[in-house]
Amino acid sequence: GGSFVLADDNKGAIEFKTDATDNDSTTLISGNNTTGLILPANASKKRWWFEARVKTDTITDGDIAFFLGLTEEGQAADTKPMADDGTHAINDIDHVGFHVAGDDGDGVNFVWNLAGQSAQATADVKTLTADTYVSLGMKYEPDDNKVHVYVDGVENKNAAFLMSHASAPADNLAVCLSMKADGGAVNTDKITIDWVRYASEY
Repeated sequence: GGSFVLADDNKGAIEFKTDATDNDSTTLISGNNTTGLILPANASKKRWWFEARVKTDTITDGDIAFFLGLTEEGQAADTKPMADDGTHAINDIDHVGFHVAGDDGDGVNFVWNLAGQSAQATADVKTLTADTYVSLGMKYEPDDNKVHVYVDGVENKNAAFLMSHASAPADNLAVCLSMKADGGAVNTDKITIDWVRYASEY
């Protein structure tokens, strides 16, 4: 329902553009939509990391929603990974990452869950400015068994969570980047991804 465009940027960036049809999604996912690449686990001794640099041209409520992070496989499909509703919340899937809801265009929430459990969120870890890049990252640290959250390289200690929590994701997770049109979207609305980095110890 949308498109990917290579932006005119000296180091390369990809634009996710909407076709302005409510609930249409534009999604990139690793693993051919079939498998993941990072396996979170309680008390694991293996570190893993994710970070993305992104900007959006609209922070108006009701225009678009987007998610950047890790999800279970199979999320490049209709009605996925975000629900067809006013907030475009993440569906009941294993996931961890950063979500901008349809009804709060400038608020970045850190969200995570294990399918079938109660979805968790730390609201407003970042307030966006239109057309301004922000770096959103997380890493799992075995020393304290926590996933730590970073915005523009600065840790948000309140957003960290224990992998022993009942809602901590446990599926083999893929990198998932997704934008969804809300009712107020126009065909110029977009997000731009400058880069994505991820790694996992094995």
